[in-house]
Amino acid sequence: MTNSRLHAPENAADNAKIQVLQLENEHLKKKVQEYESESLSNHNVLHDWINTYETGPGVHKWVPYLDAYHRHFNRFRSQDVITMVEVGVQSGGSIQMWQAYFGKDKLRYYGVDVNSATKQFETENVKISIGDQENPEFWSIFKKEVPTPVDIFIDDGGHKMHQQTVTFDEMFWHVRDGGVYLVEDLHTSYWKGYGGGYHKPTTFIERSKSLIDTINAWHSEDAEKLKVDDLTQNIRGLHFYDSMLFIDKLVTKKMPNIKKGDKWIPVE
Repeated sequence: MTNSRLHAPENAADNAKIQVLQLENEHLKKKVQEYESESLSNHNVLHDWINTYETGPGVHKWVPYLDAYHRHFNRFRSQDVITMVEVGVQSGGSIQMWQAYFGKDKLRYYGVDVNSATKQFETENVKISIGDQENPEFWSIFKKEVPTPVDIFIDDGGHKMHQQTVTFDEMFWHVRDGGVYLVEDLHTSYWKGYGGGYHKPTTFIERSKSLIDTINAWHSEDAEKLKVDDLTQNIRGLHFYDSMLFIDKLVTKKMPNIKKGDKWIPVE
């Protein structure tokens, strides 16, 4: 944090302002602690599972994804119930993987795919919806069928630019406060066959980059070009990896600051 605009508390009024800021943010502390807490084990069982999985529905993953999953999803494993939506069921192997990771009895899995053959994977805790992720009307119906905000939303669907954009616009708000929205295979933003291209404005990677400005809008001095909006107030963090973006959804406010000590060097 830079201190070019800050100064030491000068009087009781300044101290009172700090106390008010602390009180205003008190209600967020519990959720932040939940967000930052770790589950019972740091061992990544996803590696164990995929290294021993030989027969059954097919699953195809880039190997580094496994550690990224664990880094961001491990904290949910201690919950009694985990609700997940995954766009892109394909051959059904990821269902097996997530059940192994979270617990078959604890995971409530909602899959989305364009192929009706994926309905064969439905069970008591697995529901598959057939539809086009590029169609906002499909998502309107889906949200009525899955009314409870979800813990985790994964877009591993068609990977085309408009598909990813529509899905984010429609479904980010269906993730619970404290949940995670994940977009996979962002490398298609650089592939022409998917509507991509380096620095092409309509790609999802460019949309993702704009979110960096969005979450920092609290500090903007040009409200016409960059202002605080609903996304600013509901995204706690953006985590970029090769081909992946994890978005932490959590109600947030402009950061309070706190200064301690009684010896200060004046800022020049």
